[in-house]
Amino acid sequence: MDVQEKMQELAEELRPLVARIALVAAEELSLDRDLLATGFLDSIQVIELATELESKYAISLDAMDLTPENFSKLENLADLISRHLAAQES
Repeated sequence: MDVQEKMQELAEELRPLVARIALVAAEELSLDRDLLATGFLDSIQVIELATELESKYAISLDAMDLTPENFSKLENLADLISRHLAAQES
């Protein structure tokens, strides 16, 4: 499995978690849909999602990670998590 496929798989894995926090059906969330601009996530939900991600993936997010860019799309979230997991492995 190449890097792109792993990122796609991780983004798909995130879809139900984000949907639960956003209070929408997972089918409404496409990988490249802007979750912030469309109003699916607000600032409180971003914090809740960050906490869930830290717990689920055993990573530690800091204030620099809590940017609109990182939380705007499922694919961006997958990239954020991948970077943290890779940093833990090295």
